[in-house]
Amino acid sequence: NLYIARLSDPWTVQGPRVKISEPQFEWEMQCVGRDGNNVAYPIYVNESPCTIENPDHSRILLFYSASFNITPYRCIGMLSMDTSDDPMDPSSWVKCPEPVFRMSESSGIYSVGCPCFVPSPDGEELFLCYQAANSAKNTGRGNRDFRIQKVCWNPDGTLNLGIPVADGVPQNKPSGTL
Repeated sequence: NLYIARLSDPWTVQGPRVKISEPQFEWEMQCVGRDGNNVAYPIYVNESPCTIENPDHSRILLFYSASFNITPYRCIGMLSMDTSDDPMDPSSWVKCPEPVFRMSESSGIYSVGCPCFVPSPDGEELFLCYQAANSAKNTGRGNRDFRIQKVCWNPDGTLNLGIPVADGVPQNKPSGTL
């Protein structure tokens, strides 16, 4: 589950935490093991949240990892809210009914998760950093690596994360890089 709490300073929680998301869709509840069989018990996951504000500062987008981390179906989901709404009110958050970034058999990338975003050195571009595996059968801890790829904003103020870039595909340097 994903929770939010008010802070009195960067280190101190002030008041109760509030649940803003729990696994509810099938894509958030995948728990297939490396051998292709379901694990002994269900593992439903919403974890590793990362937020970003859209360019016109009207929406907050919260990206998170969904499904068990050893399954090739691990993916990235998104919640969003208007910046004028109260983030402590769970009804302010709207969950996208489909994952916004998922495995790609065509590029050979599986088990995507742990999203974060970094700007290019000159601030003109935005990049998604994430973990993923390059095998559907070997996606557990220690078998994923760190990846980065350019993303772009959609006209509606959401992020277009695209699909995972395959191993060996050249990417341009971030703008502002020497």
